[in-house]
Amino acid sequence: MSRKALLVAVAALLLVPAALAGCGSSSSPEADWAQNFCDALGTWKASVTTAGKKLTDTSTLSKSTAQEAVDSISSANTKLVSDLKALGKPEGSSGPEAKSAVQNLSTQLEKDAATVKNTMNGVSTTQELLGAIPMMANAASAAATSVSDTITQLESLDTSDKWKQAFEDSDACKSLKNA
Repeated sequence: MSRKALLVAVAALLLVPAALAGCGSSSSPEADWAQNFCDALGTWKASVTTAGKKLTDTSTLSKSTAQEAVDSISSANTKLVSDLKALGKPEGSSGPEAKSAVQNLSTQLEKDAATVKNTMNGVSTTQELLGAIPMMANAASAAATSVSDTITQLESLDTSDKWKQAFEDSDACKSLKNA
């Protein structure tokens, strides 16, 4: 795989921040929940972005740096899943829908983390590493899409429950939009 092809493949890892751009001061239970949700996503985004940068620097790319990046991505996904589960069921009539969306996201992130980890476990040579990066980038891209889709789903919940406003007013969600 050429250096250019490698950079293109790994670029998907750096798309994670862009996928988070859909997320929007707490004064209601919905606003508190949205703030905590976006705080968790912000922490995840920072970790995954840092790990992705390790994979794009082909001048220092090695099995050990790739393994560090994979471990960081896996840890970030595990932490996000834990943080999302800790949010609990949101209040309001749309609470069950929001909780279901977050549970689905957690399941998808666990699956994507396992894919990345399993892919890296099969790598023992530089050639295998170069072949594995596109598969890991696809898993990272799938995670970013899942996050973006979940945010969209949460923002579209019944407006009488103030969900859209909660995401629009959240400082953490605003910082994700501006990143």
